[in-house]
Amino acid sequence: MYKLWCSIVLMLIFNMAVSQTNLTIAGKTYNNTDDTWEGVNIPRSSPTKLVFKNNKITSRNRFGYMLQAGDEGRASTNNNLDGAIITGNQLIWNGSNMDVIPHGIFTGHNRNVVVKYNYLNHVPMGIIRKSATNMTNTGGGVAYNIVKGGVVGMVIKGMSGVNIFNNTFYQDRTSSQTWRPLVHIYTNTDGTLYSVAHNTRIYNNIFYTKYKVPMITLDDQESLTGLECDYNLYWSEAGKPVFSVNGNELTFEQWQQLGYDRHSVVMDPGFKDFVNFVPGRRLDYGTDLGNEWTDGLSVNATWSASDPATASQNGKWQVGARVYSDNQKPDASGNAVLIQSVVNNNAPSVIEMTFSAGLADIVPSTGAFTINVNSGIVVAERISISGKKVLVNTATSINSEDAVSITYKKPGLNPLQTTSGYEIPDINDHLVVNNILSSLTSLIKVFPNPAKGFFNLSNFSPDKLPQVIRIYDLSGKLRYEKIFDQEILYKVPVSLRPGIYILYLKLGSDIEQKQRLLVIE
Repeated sequence: MYKLWCSIVLMLIFNMAVSQTNLTIAGKTYNNTDDTWEGVNIPRSSPTKLVFKNNKITSRNRFGYMLQAGDEGRASTNNNLDGAIITGNQLIWNGSNMDVIPHGIFTGHNRNVVVKYNYLNHVPMGIIRKSATNMTNTGGGVAYNIVKGGVVGMVIKGMSGVNIFNNTFYQDRTSSQTWRPLVHIYTNTDGTLYSVAHNTRIYNNIFYTKYKVPMITLDDQESLTGLECDYNLYWSEAGKPVFSVNGNELTFEQWQQLGYDRHSVVMDPGFKDFVNFVPGRRLDYGTDLGNEWTDGLSVNATWSASDPATASQNGKWQVGARVYSDNQKPDASGNAVLIQSVVNNNAPSVIEMTFSAGLADIVPSTGAFTINVNSGIVVAERISISGKKVLVNTATSINSEDAVSITYKKPGLNPLQTTSGYEIPDINDHLVVNNILSSLTSLIKVFPNPAKGFFNLSNFSPDKLPQVIRIYDLSGKLRYEKIFDQEILYKVPVSLRPGIYILYLKLGSDIEQKQRLLVIE
């Protein structure tokens, strides 16, 4: 009987293996001009090992798909394309209506799909991973893709365990042309569904927006469960990068206070152009993701009927889809890009702009620099050069909590340049990291922060006793107010929903201390 049972099991396994279809679609070109199109619709009536590679899809449809490699909802064909490999494809959308939502690379209801080395050009809804059945991935991922423009770069709807590694996301639509972010994550609540999006992992990506649209949006608290997000690079030409959680807009600093992107950077990647998205230099800000993900797109990669050229990560891992190999020297011509701008002191205030290469001792006029503080202009008083740094002294002090950015317009006389003679191009609204501490920080200490159930206020200056405490949410609504007792240590109970709040402490008739307060469960 045992032998018979073993034979039956082996036969079933054999039959399952034999019944799986192998389907490779490679080097094809698809051109569509229909208003509604089901896209390249992959057959999936039976388990299929799909490889879709090095194809070109061009369309202008307002409805439907460009590549349909999965199901929108529960169906008998769910999971029949598990483990599909979609690589080296080029998708170009030539429509003009900004309000439409044709899906680009759609792989709903299939686990462990690999979406890699693809180029999406203005595809309205770029890459979509979706489930209505609480589907969880144990492998696969979306990696080394370039996603340019569109309504949204990538969507995770009701699917858990999705990896988002080393992509370049670029958005050139305005906030009036799209309300959606570069990456959008949310629970699938269509109809009576409740399919969660847990354990998303977001590492080593470049997020770049031309206008003020969110980098990452999570629609609900549920989608924060197990979220990992770090070692990314963010840049917005419109100022500070923004995020959205539960309908609240967050700054990069507020996003970090939630525990994300502690090792990430806010800096211009210095793309050579906005077609190929090759950085002007190595961007060594990533983290090692293992052998499976070591090969990225080469800086020379192009899309055709053959595999795009790749390069292996070497040394410190680079961010974004393009990877410089060991023998590629991006700065051989002496090019330099702005890495970071910071201000550490308010009397006097000096903005330190750090570049990737040494600078010649050639000092442009103060008029080449525009400093924006809280939407107002502050005049540059003096400019000096020190190694890789440009030091910009301001005529007016910058204070803690001020939002600061700096613009450089290359002048005709004495432009900024490297020691090899490369002239630094225009820099628009570069975010200045404000490291100035409040002068009242030593007066009142707030701890613990993040707070859970309560926080303490410790007063280190008896002549500045607190009088009033107010807590506001990010929409400006007052959530808590209390008159202080005259105590050295005051314990404040917290009965607020988890999130980020603004804490105001009134210390006198004209003195207030303001800081962020993070409340956790």
